[in-house]
Amino acid sequence: TKAIKKIDDTIELKNLKILHLNDSKGELNSNRDRHDHIGLGEIGKEGLSEIIKIMNNHEIPIVLETPIDERRDDFGNIKQAKSLV
Repeated sequence: TKAIKKIDDTIELKNLKILHLNDSKGELNSNRDRHDHIGLGEIGKEGLSEIIKIMNNHEIPIVLETPIDERRDDFGNIKQAKSLV
């Protein structure tokens, strides 16, 4: 993804110690930090799957930062993230 390439070009993935992961309610460059459930936002399942696989290949831990509401809780987001591997 463009974001992963930018991270690798700037600080190199080997220097990334942890990644906080969420889907996004806003479009890219919207300057809004609004989190959505895994696979339900603008990044989507395909984009998040690619990010998760890259982090796993580099053994970089992932911390989810997703909402809890009537659509999904933490356990549902973890299950969804695991399904994208």
